[in-house]
Amino acid sequence: MPEDMLVKIFMSLNTMDMIDGVRRVCSSWRHAWRVASSDPNVWKTIDLGMLQSNFIKTIVPPYIWVSEESDKKLMHVLKMAFKLSGSNVRTLIFDINLYLKNEHLTYVAQRSPHLKRLVLPACEFITASCIEEAVLQWPELESLTVDCIGEHFLIPIGNNCKNFTELKIMEGPFDIHTAANISFHFPKLKVLSLRCSLLQEVAINYILKNMKHLEVLNLSHSLFVIDPQYPEPKWFLKTLDSSILEKASPLKQLITCGDICCALCQSMTIDEGYLRWYKFKSLWRTDEVSSLACLLT
Repeated sequence: MPEDMLVKIFMSLNTMDMIDGVRRVCSSWRHAWRVASSDPNVWKTIDLGMLQSNFIKTIVPPYIWVSEESDKKLMHVLKMAFKLSGSNVRTLIFDINLYLKNEHLTYVAQRSPHLKRLVLPACEFITASCIEEAVLQWPELESLTVDCIGEHFLIPIGNNCKNFTELKIMEGPFDIHTAANISFHFPKLKVLSLRCSLLQEVAINYILKNMKHLEVLNLSHSLFVIDPQYPEPKWFLKTLDSSILEKASPLKQLITCGDICCALCQSMTIDEGYLRWYKFKSLWRTDEVSSLACLLT
């Protein structure tokens, strides 16, 4: 096979295949692999969606146990990926069942100064101080996907990442306190995805009233808490009322789900607002906002 065709084939592989490629290809193809792996465009995105931790759920915080072997394997993969990528990485995607620890995030942050997008849906083992230090290494960060967001993300991103415009939060509850913090720290946010979350209506109203630069709001498959002060908060899946729709009219796009047979919406109701993503395999990677989706290649 001509070498130029081999190079194109190698350049179409996913991150894990590229990392493993040098071990798998025969000696006559190795030069083509080196040519492909040295192209900086190949490493603009490091997607570790095929890599998951070996873990067991526990009854004590952080409610997950991860094997030492998994930690070592992850560090090995990161070292291989960043050895090949140099400082060309713009997008980093980690699986929802890949549990990074401080040493992993620190290693990544020190080697990705031009990072623009981070997808990190599992933060249980990463300390707040480690996250703060990592964000300081990413002044060009524009987009973040996380399970939940606290001040350890809000403050350093708000102070350090002047081009930050996209946020996706994968778990609720999304309350008035969270809404106020996002509005304060990310006043220029343009895209916010809260799909598959437990949402307080008062929080959504706050976002729509105060975030003047917001263009796209995704509320698909979410449950809405109507009265958070009630001893047993009332929640249900429903069509947004007219007051919210009126406040959302200046948006370029308000996204909701109108499919009464939607499996995600039904599961949100069954799971009382806390979706069990393991039931849906890689569906956590999808989003009605195309720039926030990260589908496996």
